[in-house]
Amino acid sequence: MCVTAAAASGARQNHLIDWLASDFVEHGWQLKRLHKLIMTSTAYRQSSRRDLRRAQRDPENRLYWRKPVQRLDAEIIRDAILSVSGVFNEKMFGPPVPVRPDVHGQIVVGLDKTTGDNKMPVEEPLNGEEFRRGVYIQVRRSRPLAMLHAFDAPVMEVNCERRQSSTVATQSLMLMNSQFILDQAARFAQRLQKESGDDRAGQLARAWQLAFSRSPRGAELADALAFLSRQVDQLKTAGEKDAAETKDVKKDVKKDDKSKPAAKPAPELQALTDLCQALLSANEFLYVD
Repeated sequence: MCVTAAAASGARQNHLIDWLASDFVEHGWQLKRLHKLIMTSTAYRQSSRRDLRRAQRDPENRLYWRKPVQRLDAEIIRDAILSVSGVFNEKMFGPPVPVRPDVHGQIVVGLDKTTGDNKMPVEEPLNGEEFRRGVYIQVRRSRPLAMLHAFDAPVMEVNCERRQSSTVATQSLMLMNSQFILDQAARFAQRLQKESGDDRAGQLARAWQLAFSRSPRGAELADALAFLSRQVDQLKTAGEKDAAETKDVKKDVKKDDKSKPAAKPAPELQALTDLCQALLSANEFLYVD
């Protein structure tokens, strides 16, 4: 806890800051000892799990019986998503990863290259560089990366002495619609199929271990299995309907028209991708408890 953050909380934390300051002086201003004292204390290592009896006696947490819920920093959220999907690039040092606007005007990772009179962005392969840690992403004042900006990454216009942590609708929209999230959810699903085969229960067990570092509870496993079954059935039905409509459209298409719609993933993979996107958007993934 930084002194600024603690002092801003007023009298509620003054006694703790006073005690730490006195102890720090009495033991010769030893920073290493102070850090160890804080990080090995019961107050610092507590869970954020709520207890009804304690909440009734101390609803404002004046006695530090629980840890405040804390969301991961923007860069860590991105790194965690890349790690779970299996594409995280651990390369260190070197030039920064470039950023550019996409067709929607959002700032994404990629080479800033355009073509044509309307200056449409061109996709250029980065050979895995786009999956490096967030700390290596180029920081430009006029081009904050959309994924990081949504989750309160510091801006360049002013000094940042303490990070803010907001909860706003744009974060949910980013997790629902961002092409980065959709792509990583698909890679996450492909990883599960590769590592666990066609066994749905095995896929779900592996997904929970990767995303939450634990096994799914009985109710969670049952709900997830039911979701996959429903989703696969719906996707198969929709696929059959689309195939019938495509067959009718082909009769009116000119023979020299070589354009083809993008192939859709198999229903099993798409259903698993939808589930993986939900896991990457869950509070348990985004918050430290």
